[in-house]
Amino acid sequence: MTISCDEAMWLLSRKLDDKITEKDVKVLDEHIQSCAQCQERLKWVGKAEQVVGSAIRNLSLTKGICEDAMESIKLHQAVKKGGFRLWHLLLILGVVVVALVAIWLFLLGGSGK
Repeated sequence: MTISCDEAMWLLSRKLDDKITEKDVKVLDEHIQSCAQCQERLKWVGKAEQVVGSAIRNLSLTKGICEDAMESIKLHQAVKKGGFRLWHLLLILGVVVVALVAIWLFLLGGSGK
């Protein structure tokens, strides 16, 4: 069975979602083996998947950094004496901004490859 590139990309999407039959996997594989354009698309999909995975891992690290910053603020004596001060808010915002800029720069670097 011969399929078009559009149908192959639809099947690839189904495969990535684990919603594809064995028969369709075979049809997709046959098409990709014989189509240079879809082989290139498949490489791009693989790279995109790596970038997204890295971004998700970086978000997990960012969450940890933010949680650590909040914990250190809670433990600080100034918090016990009178609640949040302006510098507490600035510290939190600074950590978040640095983390977001780092992720943004990582994604810009990953998309240019």
